[in-house]
Amino acid sequence: IKDGNLRSTNEIQGYQIKALDGKLGCVKDLIVDEYSWTIKYIVVGNIGRFSKKKNHLVATVWADYIDWISRCQHLRLTKKQIKNSPEFHTSNLIAGKYESQLFTYPGRK
Repeated sequence: IKDGNLRSTNEIQGYQIKALDGKLGCVKDLIVDEYSWTIKYIVVGNIGRFSKKKNHLVATVWADYIDWISRCQHLRLTKKQIKNSPEFHTSNLIAGKYESQLFTYPGRK
């Protein structure tokens, strides 16, 4: 039986991010919880201009849906909310203070 909802995490990398008020960046990576095997965060990349590109984490609870045809990840956040979220570096440990900042930063509902 073929499950049309099962996809490789590699497929979504590069998909456009669609915020409530327009497009912003792309899916750069996904952060998976190694214990529950669930996708916890989307790394939104290519935010910024030219050499000042930044990456930001978005919790999957803020994701709305994926449009597989147009290769677009829709979020329930505005562009400003994504841009103002804490910047993500691959060296960041996603725990404690950083995770708290992610869920409570100013400008997020």
